[in-house]
Amino acid sequence: MATERRTVDESYWIATTPRTGYPPPSTDLTADVAVIGGGITGLCTSWELVRAGLDVVVLEADRIAAGVTGYTTARLTAAHGLVYAQLEAKHGAGSARLYALSQQDALDRTAALCAEQNIDADLEHAPAYTYTRDPQHIDEVRDEAEAARRAGPTRPS
Repeated sequence: MATERRTVDESYWIATTPRTGYPPPSTDLTADVAVIGGGITGLCTSWELVRAGLDVVVLEADRIAAGVTGYTTARLTAAHGLVYAQLEAKHGAGSARLYALSQQDALDRTAALCAEQNIDADLEHAPAYTYTRDPQHIDEVRDEAEAARRAGPTRPS
């Protein structure tokens, strides 16, 4: 299939990959697991389930990897806005720590899969920053930095 020409509103990923098109599943389709959504999360989940020996079907209403995944910057991070402060406030420091560990595990798994599958993903380790240009939100960003620090340092990959 030919790649599409990029328009102003299109991401690099959408413009440089072929469209996907699959027929709807038959009404008698069976599988151990149905994964709803063909973005990076759904596809990675499916990959892991298949590797574990399960029969998996991915159900996607539109183009594979075209939603949030198709417009990503391809940045992988354990820092997601102001999530650590919110988790700590609502569920305690232990929850924020578990979230930090789960995110680091996901980053480590991605690097391991790239190595295992000989995927030249050009992974590069770099600091992540959360910032605001609005002086009214400085305290929120400081609270996030402190909560993330309390959640514990993510281990280097």
